[in-house]
Amino acid sequence: YDLLTIWAFHTNAMERANFSPIIYFLGLPEKGKSRILKSMIYIARRGIRKISLTDAQVLRDCTHIDATLALDMMNLWAKVEKAGSEDVFLNRPERGVDVSRVNRPEKGAFADTDYYTVFGPTIFATNETIHEILDTRAIPIIMVNSIKSFDKEVNPEDALDIKEKLTAWRASTMGDIWKDVPRIAKSRLGDITKPLYQIIKYVNPSREEAFIKIIQEIEKKRLSDKADTMNGQIIMALLSSRLSMVSGCIKGQIIANKYNE
Repeated sequence: YDLLTIWAFHTNAMERANFSPIIYFLGLPEKGKSRILKSMIYIARRGIRKISLTDAQVLRDCTHIDATLALDMMNLWAKVEKAGSEDVFLNRPERGVDVSRVNRPEKGAFADTDYYTVFGPTIFATNETIHEILDTRAIPIIMVNSIKSFDKEVNPEDALDIKEKLTAWRASTMGDIWKDVPRIAKSRLGDITKPLYQIIKYVNPSREEAFIKIIQEIEKKRLSDKADTMNGQIIMALLSSRLSMVSGCIKGQIIANKYNE
């Protein structure tokens, strides 16, 4: 809940961010993915929820509307590939990376191409894991069975009060100077979470420790997942074969035996 709350603030302070983590909800059917996705997009700045995908419309939403995008669909990445929008979503989490489309081939060099700014906040709801490269730019939330019962429907009008307050906060803080903050994780996870950390330091410093703990748990989970891959297992086999080293060399068969074990 801390993470999602800060993300809602983040959509109203994009001018201050160079990165924007994709938040995605992963789980089996009837785990509440669509419900939480709608709740988030209804309070986000310029939120648009999509249940189908075309490349032209996504580019217009990113460039002309500066929208917060919510994709709610089965087999999400397969549909992104079918629409030909892989470069949009791979580049969307980082400022300064535009994508191009040849829209007027008859015009010749330079006049035939349009460039689109795609940076902006994004959330997904999907029943399958997303592309491994996109996953490095994202924060997953695994949906499980809830012990609470959520009987109330999720309606856009019920979010207006919160959305009005966030808009007022955006306006009232527009000229404020925010202090820079350090990265709280290594590699790309540190980059994409830095703007969220900056907001929590500014909005509610009392939740800083809890937020840092969340990110550290995500970092540990990612390292654990990497260790379970084939490359990770090969490295583990190599490390466990060090005692068999002779003159700086280890037989490949020894490493293979360790890997097979």
